Amino acid sequence: MVKQYTRNHRGRFSKAVSVRHFVKQQAQRVFGYTKDEIERFFLHVPVGVLAAVLTLWDAPIGLGFSGAFLFYEGIQDWKKDDWSYKDVFGFMAAYGVTGLVLWLLET
Repeated sequence: MVKQYTRNHRGRFSKAVSVRHFVKQQAQRVFGYTKDEIERFFLHVPVGVLAAVLTLWDAPIGLGFSGAFLFYEGIQDWKKDDWSYKDVFGFMAAYGVTGLVLWLLET
């Protein structure tokens, strides 16, 4: 496994850690997300990709799927109060990036 050195609070290099741990550590520092929140983000990325593909294939089906997902997340947040905006953020980020990439590939 590739090792990466990190800097401590004084700017000096500290112990070697794996690249995976380093990326998670930096994501937590930049975005302020915990490990669980990062996993929730990436868990909803495939749903956003599917919604973008469906929207480009047939707009009413894709928009209906997206609306159903957002409705589900709204109900889940209302019932459980589990901060589902983090799930929606993963969905919307994947939807936007996938839609942009597919649109650019079409033109």
